[in-house]
Amino acid sequence: MAAHIKEAVAEQLGLPGLVRINMETDLLEEEHTKFASIICGNSVERHDLWATGDAEFLDTVVNPDAPFSNRLAQLCSAAKVRRCQRDICSRMRERMMDSIAPRCQWSPFRDWAVTAMACQALFTPAERKRRRAFTHLVMAATLCHRLLADYAGEDSKQLDGILVGKRGESYEVDLTGVAEVIYWMLTIQNANGTGHILEGKWGPRFLPRDFVRTGVITSMTAAEDLGLCMNRLWNLMAVMERREVDLPGLLEQATSRHPSRFRQEGHKKCRPRKCPFNTLDTSKMKQLHKIADCRCRQIVYPVSMIEESISKGTGSVWSRHEIKPLTGVGVRYAAISHVWMDGTGIGIGERSGIGIVNKCLSDFFLRIAQRLNCDGIWWDTISLPTNDALRKKCIDNMHENYRAAECTILHDNFLLDFEWSEDGSPCVAIVLSSWFTRGWTALELHESKRVKVLFKGPDPNNPLIKDLDDDILAKHPATAPRAHWIATRIIQRMRRRSASRGWDRPIDNMRDLLAIIQPRSVCRIEDKTTIAGLLADLAPMTDCAKCNRVPTNAAFRAFIKDHIKHHTTERVLKRLPRLGHASLLHGKPTLRESGAFSWAPAAVYDMPVETAGELEDSARMDFLMSVDTDGGVTGSWHYRGVSAEECREKGAITPLDGSDAATVARVQCALQQNRLACVLLREGRITKPWLLVMTVGGGQGQRSRSSLEEGGRGEVGDVVVDCRYVGAVKVSWMYEKATAAADWGRYGRATFRLGHDEGRRVVDARRVLPQIMEGCLHDSLFDSAAGDGRGEEKMEGEENGDVEDMYKEEEEDEESAEDADRKEEDGHEDEDDSEEIPSDSEVGWFSSDEEGPAKPKWR
Repeated sequence: MAAHIKEAVAEQLGLPGLVRINMETDLLEEEHTKFASIICGNSVERHDLWATGDAEFLDTVVNPDAPFSNRLAQLCSAAKVRRCQRDICSRMRERMMDSIAPRCQWSPFRDWAVTAMACQALFTPAERKRRRAFTHLVMAATLCHRLLADYAGEDSKQLDGILVGKRGESYEVDLTGVAEVIYWMLTIQNANGTGHILEGKWGPRFLPRDFVRTGVITSMTAAEDLGLCMNRLWNLMAVMERREVDLPGLLEQATSRHPSRFRQEGHKKCRPRKCPFNTLDTSKMKQLHKIADCRCRQIVYPVSMIEESISKGTGSVWSRHEIKPLTGVGVRYAAISHVWMDGTGIGIGERSGIGIVNKCLSDFFLRIAQRLNCDGIWWDTISLPTNDALRKKCIDNMHENYRAAECTILHDNFLLDFEWSEDGSPCVAIVLSSWFTRGWTALELHESKRVKVLFKGPDPNNPLIKDLDDDILAKHPATAPRAHWIATRIIQRMRRRSASRGWDRPIDNMRDLLAIIQPRSVCRIEDKTTIAGLLADLAPMTDCAKCNRVPTNAAFRAFIKDHIKHHTTERVLKRLPRLGHASLLHGKPTLRESGAFSWAPAAVYDMPVETAGELEDSARMDFLMSVDTDGGVTGSWHYRGVSAEECREKGAITPLDGSDAATVARVQCALQQNRLACVLLREGRITKPWLLVMTVGGGQGQRSRSSLEEGGRGEVGDVVVDCRYVGAVKVSWMYEKATAAADWGRYGRATFRLGHDEGRRVVDARRVLPQIMEGCLHDSLFDSAAGDGRGEEKMEGEENGDVEDMYKEEEEDEESAEDADRKEEDGHEDEDDSEEIPSDSEVGWFSSDEEGPAKPKWR
């Protein structure tokens, strides 16, 4: 439909008309009052202030058919945010404009957002509760997000960067920058406790990948030029709230403002999946000297003394004043958290070992403890016994040493060479440091109530000491640059307690545990199992005879390691019985072929990490799946059936990349032999990959708290659909896009349970899900397989005649009709609009994948 016709229709229906503006058009209202310098122009009460941010109200404010950028401009203009001239507001605005708000090439929109947030930040707590002007600014930010959410998802409106000018000309808007500014406004509302995110969360797929691809690639290239470890960045992306979408914001300071300070040596050859330093045996690193060309003597901390103290139950802390264990109730000591790769471990050489350290290194830590008013130190290099039984006991309880310490000293050579600054860059440096990537240091950070970080000072032997909570972490997104706030959120997610902030938050779900352990590196992979158990507060001793047996040879040792890994996985899942849907999408060997925990990988750390977004509403905790004591997992999923065409067509449904051979075989067998039992599960509209399961019947389960999405079908209740776990799969865009474009309602919604299938045969999905629909079909699976003389497909793979071909022809007819309609709308009925799609290998084209067909890079 032509633009002028749409405008006429909108006028007839009483809808807002199309607002045409230029790129330079101001979106703020000018203020001309004699009190403008002393009264905030956006705190004045007026009759047209907004009190709601729902979709119905949005439809009364903006034209529904205009391009996104014009709709956003119309929304901003309708909000009537004034260019406040009050001195304090102006200073806050200048600060936000210079270093806090994300960059955006559409300057008038960024100016509008910064002005609104600057004035909002200066409302007092009392005013925030009772002033309608404050609520109006909250709703303005919320409606910007609601408008953008109209374009999220596969079957939503087409999002482009076109802005229609006053004379009909077109401008290209920086949509990535616009989206980042909107997200920044939402983080402020979330921190104020006044906003929530639509669709549950703003994940990496909230917006089309093309809009974030350029920024991510540019940031990765700049990071590689700096010598930053690509493996660390890759692991960081796994635990960032929006994954790769947050990467440009995090690296802004490193790549633009302080490149020389962030440069890292020795990582030029690192790749996303590989860093040579991760596999080094750090126990074989030469011990560090704190003074250049130092030839100081070594200090011996007698192991026998510490073993005797441990046996008496008086701990393994060494006194700062003399070489003897520090005993007594309530002693103040500092625990050292360090990276052995820096040379702060036991070292190598004739006299290396537990309890033997260079004097200059020992003196360095003792001076730090003195400055922190501590009487002793706990340092694994001198505090762990050599006796096997005592050593195992100490390692099983090592986190207790950090939990009981007055403070933890964070030592990392990269940070010790990093100059302190008040701009938030030290916080970014921490998450990019080697210390932050290690598994044991992650546990130590989690357990520490106070963390003192060492940075470069004027004297190498007397570094600057900064408190993590008081000096380093950002306090609020309205007063911190994006890089600072992103790094703060990454660190905060790993903290259990904070003495200065007065909270203690033990891990209570698998999602939080996996965010800590999954992306971390260890020298011995079995250490991850131990760390996972400690993070979950598992009792170190169990009544399992195999776990407590001492291996006598290499083969038996390997068997015991595998058993402990499997047993710990089960114990952790029972201890933390809530987990995200993504944790089942692993593509790894499972604990069992069927029955209890047949959906879980053999190692708990192989579960994919699904972080809780900053904007994720607290109510979404109710949407997590639950693990029962019998090893089953129950949760609410969107579901659909699988068509015969999808099973026949190569590449239509395939195992997740990197899946093990057993998973690949299991997926292929299910699709080829038991199609009618197969069901594709999906958490939401824009979540990928999918989970393939086979139905085994119905059952009774604990009611899952949930709510139906608009447009979905089915109900959530006490009745659960029992299924057999098959594996994580990808679905070709050719099949999934057709389903989404036709109607999201083709997906049903039900509660599924895995792990209760032992001894049960798979059954036709229609027996427990009567309304199940196949992908790409216009009738239900029930109608397509029986009742009209077309035959019934058998469970073991007998073909169902030409039913699928008939539906395929219907789809082709509809697609042809849709193409004709589109041509008529564009006024090109007689033109050939076919486009030759070059091969994926041709220069200038992105490859085709499950996200969509090959497409030109300039789109």
